[in-house]
Amino acid sequence: MANEESFTGYVCWNEEEIDRIFEIDAGNIDDHILEAVHTPASISLNEEKSITEDDVYNRLIDIDGQQGYKIMPIFGLNGSGKSHLVRRLHQRVKKMDKSLVVYVKRSGLSLKSMVESILDELERDLKEDT
Repeated sequence: MANEESFTGYVCWNEEEIDRIFEIDAGNIDDHILEAVHTPASISLNEEKSITEDDVYNRLIDIDGQQGYKIMPIFGLNGSGKSHLVRRLHQRVKKMDKSLVVYVKRSGLSLKSMVESILDELERDLKEDT
């Protein structure tokens, strides 16, 4: 048998670089990377029923005569894919006519920062319409 080197006890990365290399939160990665790592999800509504990402999208855009805002809460355990799902929905909905979709990153933002990012998006949208 050939002489094999052991990696036991050998660290092949710098622990301080892990967060930079492996972005854990889907809310903070670029759209093209999100697309590259995406796989269709099965979303559980309860213990007995699951739906697809397309089903969630269709529920979101089905306004059924409503005017105003559509709010759809998404709950789940840490790491279950909530941010990934929201980002995917955002990519699809923002392409719809007569809609303004504002994606607010949750990490590290104060309420003031969130409101400012929403207002900035509204201002950009108004400028594009004129």
